[in-house]
Amino acid sequence: GSSLLKDSAGDEDYEEVLVKSEGDEVSYSNETAGSSSKNTTLLKRLAMVAILGGCAVAAVFLLFPHGGGSSSSSGDSPSSSQYTVKYCVTSSIKSTCTPVEVATQYTHQPVDTSVDECDETTDQEGSVSWADLTLPAGRVLFVEVSTNVKGQNSNSGFFVRPTRRTREWGKATVTATSASFHLADTGQFSVEFASSDSWWSETSLKFDALMLFVNPTLTIPKRVKLISDTTNSTAIDLGPNEAYVFGAGKTYDWGRDQVFKVHDNTQIYFEPGVNVRARIVQTEKKVDRVLISGYGTLETHYDLKPDLVGISDDATHQSIGIYGKNIKVFGVTIINTNPNCGTWGYCLNLNANWSPIGDPTDVFGADELQDQTLPAPDYKPRQAHCQEQNMDDSANTNFDNCPTSHADGNSVEFVKCMTWQMGQDGLNAGKYGTVDNSFVRVIDDSIKPWDSHGVYTNVTIWQQALGWPINFGWWSWVQPDLSTVVEDIHVIHNHNWHTSA
Repeated sequence: GSSLLKDSAGDEDYEEVLVKSEGDEVSYSNETAGSSSKNTTLLKRLAMVAILGGCAVAAVFLLFPHGGGSSSSSGDSPSSSQYTVKYCVTSSIKSTCTPVEVATQYTHQPVDTSVDECDETTDQEGSVSWADLTLPAGRVLFVEVSTNVKGQNSNSGFFVRPTRRTREWGKATVTATSASFHLADTGQFSVEFASSDSWWSETSLKFDALMLFVNPTLTIPKRVKLISDTTNSTAIDLGPNEAYVFGAGKTYDWGRDQVFKVHDNTQIYFEPGVNVRARIVQTEKKVDRVLISGYGTLETHYDLKPDLVGISDDATHQSIGIYGKNIKVFGVTIINTNPNCGTWGYCLNLNANWSPIGDPTDVFGADELQDQTLPAPDYKPRQAHCQEQNMDDSANTNFDNCPTSHADGNSVEFVKCMTWQMGQDGLNAGKYGTVDNSFVRVIDDSIKPWDSHGVYTNVTIWQQALGWPINFGWWSWVQPDLSTVVEDIHVIHNHNWHTSA
């Protein structure tokens, strides 16, 4: 309600984010933002043998300040001491400028495997540092990177991946522990002081990575409501017909799982650098026109209360999980930092073809669809959202707020998904949905084109030690899967060999 919101107009701290500072190469304009899968390890592995193509995921990351050993508080995302990143904006790949240092954020395996024997981590360790950089249209970034990671140097090689793209932008200038280079387009790039051969060694599972997320300029409107960081309610409604912002100066950490339920015509913005320990969902109905936009971080960290319909039932085990049409997610970094073994859920799942509309009288469980018995058992008559059949294969007759073409399909752009446990999958945009120019690094399935008329383009994938970069199907609730495009997928690494027979 109103006690949770504050009109940001006139709020000096918020206005400062919207004003270009002297000497700052990155500006934010004041217009509307552009829109341009609880199984046991045994069951998962048996199922992967039985069905070629996959697993179900959404991974896990824990944020530590300056490489320390305690979890971060929320608010502004913590920084990293693993790498130093500087950049500036210039006119071409033949020119340079004076780069300025930017904040790098840091995350690594949140499960303490020395205490908790956790098969779901599949021996994946290491860390990821990342930085969000902004590239104005028609310009080029000049970047300087230094590694502070013990044992890392360029003696055996230096790469900025995907090299299919970066090789066109000139050769890097490299010293033992630093390098400078140009990035002439938006995208997601891995900076590596390592040899190509090292990725076939077990030591690669412990690699301390650096990702540069090069984003287009972001616009945030002025008159939006600042979401409060104080509430006692497990679930907060956002909308309908409202615009909100998570402010960078706030500490969005309630010490428990926090859910925001979206409604029609709702906009949610993330200020640059803000870290929000919460989830954004709507699985009790189908909504129209939802925008989630910004270069902040949405972090799933706490255990979910069991089986609260529309809040923590299996359909809502997602960092972002929404049913409907015209849903656009832009720019957000999504991580899962729950330190407990066996926690699961996608980074982002729009119109999931394996879950029904929430029924408060009968809580849905994903295990209803995981029975590997043949012939398949009878399923409950659960109401579909946008699937053609209900769960018992009766005809669905309600397609209100369901996409009918790419014009009202859901869109995912410049989204980054990073997780560390089996059962925490990547990205799915549903029927007529588009996933473009995004990054996935998970220990389960990365992109999931399970629906008709999907478009998955220009996605960079770092596949960890389990799962599939591209998974074409899994669940027994089968729906048509026609005319989907999967194109320009950059699999920069695949550690799947670690768990393969």
